[in-house]
Amino acid sequence: MASSVKNGTYTITKERALQWKASYKIDVSNHKITRAHSASVTAFTGNFSSLRLKVDNATQATYYLKRTLLYAESSINLRAKLSGSSISITY
Repeated sequence: MASSVKNGTYTITKERALQWKASYKIDVSNHKITRAHSASVTAFTGNFSSLRLKVDNATQATYYLKRTLLYAESSINLRAKLSGSSISITY
């Protein structure tokens, strides 16, 4: 959680211990997300079959990932949302 969001670039990162780590950057201007870029993901177990980074709207960006472990596929949506003066990160 970042407080007092100002104009600039912020790195969004989440990790599941010994499973995966994903990150991307968002550019913020006038309390709006203007761009999402520089996405990366590392799989410590399994692999990722689909990766898509998108600015969903002016206050939300999501990194959509599909992970395969053995024969099971799961979705991970690493989401950054501007809310007031902070950025909340969920997945």
